[in-house]
Amino acid sequence: MSYHTEKQSALSFLERTIEIIESCANLRNMNDEDIAINLFEGDSGSVDDARFCFNAADLPELTENWLISDEVYEKLLSLGDRLNDISFNSRKKWTVEAVRTDSEWTDIIEMANKIKSLLTIND
Repeated sequence: MSYHTEKQSALSFLERTIEIIESCANLRNMNDEDIAINLFEGDSGSVDDARFCFNAADLPELTENWLISDEVYEKLLSLGDRLNDISFNSRKKWTVEAVRTDSEWTDIIEMANKIKSLLTIND
């Protein structure tokens, strides 16, 4: 793969990462239907998508291409781990109601907002 193609692939992955962070950060501002879509549909850019993207196999693509800092890398890994933990071990927390009321989701949303600020994403 050429450097240009590799860089384009990394930039596409960064765009997807930003979409996911935006979704996570704004969950409680969504209506119930949009929260459900983000949790269960797994489309690109959804909260569910984060479980598959924010891992040690895929994220290095962003650090190797100097698109995110080590700090952002670590926080994305942590966010992915938290989401995986809820989806696999605490299914009762993988609900619209839990997103609205559970303190674990409050922590996840705060993590996403911290990452968002580190990526300097402006609304």
